[in-house]
Amino acid sequence: MEEIKERNFVTLGYTTSIYNSDPFDNTPIANHVAHDVIGQEFDNVAVLLDNNFFYDQRGNNYRLVGTNRSYYHSTKMFYQNITRVREKLIVMVVGNPDIFIKISSVLNKI
Repeated sequence: MEEIKERNFVTLGYTTSIYNSDPFDNTPIANHVAHDVIGQEFDNVAVLLDNNFFYDQRGNNYRLVGTNRSYYHSTKMFYQNITRVREKLIVMVVGNPDIFIKISSVLNKI
């Protein structure tokens, strides 16, 4: 994540609860969290998909689902983060081989 910051990417993380422990408490430190950047845009953005996310299959369709143990809705925070980019987006998949395989298969079809 530090190397990505050095390449002039803004790293966006997930807002955690100030009241209780949160699944995103142990994610790497980002420049900003989702609730800090509502309405803002950046040229280059990097976001993280870790073991707090998974795919739910319904028939032939898949949908990204985040942990429901977070104070804030994790999938909506991910969407908030990826829609802040104007030019380049990096999605870092860490510790989640199932998500990596699914994303790779989608990208290979493009």
